[in-house]
Amino acid sequence: MKIAKHQLPASKNGRLPVSQTRRKHIFISPAIASALLEKNTRNFRPVNQRYVNAYARDMAAGKWPYNGESIKVHKDGTILDGQHRLNAIVQAGVGIWCDIIEGLDDAVLATLDTGKPRVASDFLRYLGVPNYRFAAALARQTIINLTSDNWRAASTIKITANEVEKFYHIHEETINGVARYRTDLSQVIAAGYQGPVLFFTHIVCPEAIERLSALVHGRIARDTQCSIDNFFVSASRRRRSKKTARDNSNAGGIHERALMIKAINAFYEGRPLKHIKYNFGVEDYPALFHVSPRELYHQCFNVEFVDEKIVAGVG
Repeated sequence: MKIAKHQLPASKNGRLPVSQTRRKHIFISPAIASALLEKNTRNFRPVNQRYVNAYARDMAAGKWPYNGESIKVHKDGTILDGQHRLNAIVQAGVGIWCDIIEGLDDAVLATLDTGKPRVASDFLRYLGVPNYRFAAALARQTIINLTSDNWRAASTIKITANEVEKFYHIHEETINGVARYRTDLSQVIAAGYQGPVLFFTHIVCPEAIERLSALVHGRIARDTQCSIDNFFVSASRRRRSKKTARDNSNAGGIHERALMIKAINAFYEGRPLKHIKYNFGVEDYPALFHVSPRELYHQCFNVEFVDEKIVAGVG
């Protein structure tokens, strides 16, 4: 039954009646996005450029279809939800189809963005990817290391679900091949930190992963006189590492990855593995097989990993 406008309920708890809001389905061009942003003068949320860069890359790549999400605009012109998408449209120089809801008031702020956000692993799970959480963490962190060409890099760049899915399907066999070690090594290092090291080691020297797994379980500790306690940092050591490097909340995992790289290099070179340490913030960060991530990628796949769009942060 169609309800006449005069039958709509009155405003409750400061909320506007539906009749006072306007919903439009339009193609938002860079010009329209700029015009909307010009009125966005009262927004208390600062723009996070990492998100703008990530959205712009997907938009420029044609990976932003209409998804039913809307740009929500306050009655005074403030963008309540969508300023990052609008900035991305301007940065990418391409438009997208989207709904715009106008005429909202302050009362809606309490319920905006309260839903549980989807992440890349949810996307891979929907696609039926086995070990989807590990696969997403490995792909994301490996892309970050390759983009920055730095083994130490952690989360300086936001990687989108589309980029994770693309990397997984290019390297599906390798990622699935190392997934069986995720449980063994997660005892001492999180999947995101171990992922890039396992990814390349599985290609260059897979036996080193077997030896590392054996070390974690203590099966070769007696032969090498290297115990798991002095190989990987303990929880208390990790906390001290974070305290030492206050500017990097990922210090513990980065420290563990450094030890893992040193162990892999020792196995690869046939050197005795008696004691491994890494002086965080003092010595240079170790390089897996003594080469940079991009050089190693080139050696493994005979192609260059070049993505200036991610490096420059533009669409």
